[in-house]
Amino acid sequence: MILEATSDMDHIPKPTEALMFVIYLLSIGSLKDDECENTFNEPRGILLSRYSHATQQALINVKYIKSLNLTTLQAYCLFLLAARKHYDAHAFWILTGSAVRIGQRLGIHRDGSSLSLSPFDTEMRRRVWWQIVFLDGFAAKLCGAGYPAWLAKFDTKLPLIIAGATEMLFCCIRYEVSQAIRKANRFGDGHREAHGGPSTFLQVQTSLLKRIKRLMNWKQDFRTST
Repeated sequence: MILEATSDMDHIPKPTEALMFVIYLLSIGSLKDDECENTFNEPRGILLSRYSHATQQALINVKYIKSLNLTTLQAYCLFLLAARKHYDAHAFWILTGSAVRIGQRLGIHRDGSSLSLSPFDTEMRRRVWWQIVFLDGFAAKLCGAGYPAWLAKFDTKLPLIIAGATEMLFCCIRYEVSQAIRKANRFGDGHREAHGGPSTFLQVQTSLLKRIKRLMNWKQDFRTST
């Protein structure tokens, strides 16, 4: 998508433009001050401000609140990821809440496998939705809002995990932790008995810990190989 867009800069779709700018923003954010100076001959702070403003303007141009485009929502989620340290906790929680509502409006809280979608579309929907789950859970924790009730009301499966080390490992670990928190809260006070009692709760907890441990081992293998 990005390569195709760069081949015709005068006719870039607005959702793709927003996605490109937020990728630039995240890329600059991953660099150190001296790396920015050496690579771009400009201070990191100025570049971050420039691409943050450009991303926000691109999201406004594409009318992200009303948009039914998955790429637009993907760009918005990545912007929230990049900006999470620059907003007041309660303001950030409100912004992640809008991502939840947009995602629900797009229907990505329902798994694509039950909607006869292609494997690719199904996987992309899962990745975006679980990024939203992580972001809103993170925001709720920051501002002390507690467990979001909507987390119990979706059936989107976790993104597929390919055996071995890939660039998706870090995201997959995040998703697994989000799933663990979600399931743990389902077995919270007043709910354990309805879901099978303490023994079932411990079984779920043990299973999730094993999955996360396996992912962590893959992550270590990935670091070693690179």
